[in-house]
Amino acid sequence: TVGAATARKLQEFGFRADLIPPKFVAEALLASLRQALPSQKARVLLIRPEDARQVIQKGLRENGIQLDEAVAYKTVPVKFHPDWVLSSVREGRID
Repeated sequence: TVGAATARKLQEFGFRADLIPPKFVAEALLASLRQALPSQKARVLLIRPEDARQVIQKGLRENGIQLDEAVAYKTVPVKFHPDWVLSSVREGRID
């Protein structure tokens, strides 16, 4: 699944996004996948972040879908100094 902007970019190269969930949260993606996949006959490769919640995995397995997983990235918080952030907002450098 991808978002609308990525889907448009894929089209430029002749590809079609099979699924674009209405919201980008695990629950919405799970609901979209459940509608799109035939239960107990599908096999899904879930490429996910290291620290992802287990909502999608649990839900797909409950539907009898065979699931393979690959961890592709780790989400790391960006550390900003609070004074820099506040001054940047006040000066209009970021919003």
